[in-house]
Amino acid sequence: MLSSLAQAASFLHRRDYLNAAIANGAFILGSMTYDGYLMHTYKDKQAKIDGFLEDYTLIVEGLLDLHQATFQGKWLKEAIRLIDIMINEFWDESAGIFYDTGQRHKTLFIRPKNIHDGAVPSGASSATLTLLKVSRLTGNNRFEQIAIKSLQHIGEILSRYPLAFGNWLRALDLYFSTPQEIAIIGSLNDPVTKDLLHVILDNWNPNRVIAAVDPNDPAPFADIPLLKNRNMVDNQPTVYLCERHSCRMPVNNPDLLRDSCRALVFQE
Repeated sequence: MLSSLAQAASFLHRRDYLNAAIANGAFILGSMTYDGYLMHTYKDKQAKIDGFLEDYTLIVEGLLDLHQATFQGKWLKEAIRLIDIMINEFWDESAGIFYDTGQRHKTLFIRPKNIHDGAVPSGASSATLTLLKVSRLTGNNRFEQIAIKSLQHIGEILSRYPLAFGNWLRALDLYFSTPQEIAIIGSLNDPVTKDLLHVILDNWNPNRVIAAVDPNDPAPFADIPLLKNRNMVDNQPTVYLCERHSCRMPVNNPDLLRDSCRALVFQE
């Protein structure tokens, strides 16, 4: 729901959707956590049961979308923090798999690990997809290596029964795609920023990742390679189109940005 509201707010320019997404993100991080860990349920003003793998990975994806919709650094910072917890809690390096239950859960006779994508994607496929996205945002090679190992573990059965692993195929497609990272520096309230963002979103690309810094953000977060040393040019909202964190010349003209985006699509 968080991802849907945030994405709809960005594409449809709906402030009511954005307000709902922000309220939802604040509730999750404020009321659905305990000692920094995600919880699974909430009733009568109390969060209970430690979060499962799918809780972590889908919330991280929602926070990334909320960052893109608001340009606020706190959502991106929390997404990266939860990714680290997710790895520590659910990843088994020796087996090369994600478990659905974490280290904080009670010991079970068999520790479950669902890998099939049904009406709801499996936690493992969502974790792999999200790790690839966050690795491109942060340049964290460990995140990418875990995702690769997870894909290798599922590779044989994925090739034999692809219809049962739709979300895994999304992760595989992201892995093989040319990395496209976009950094946006500017106030979301500035009409020029909105025009630049409209150009970016108008070019559909499910495999790109976007990070932003708003100069008016009271708690900015730029501690990732994609955002370091990225400044507005001529004091105007500016976009950096990057590949493996190597960026083209910054652009602050929507028409020039549209040409650059088309050039990237043509290269693909």
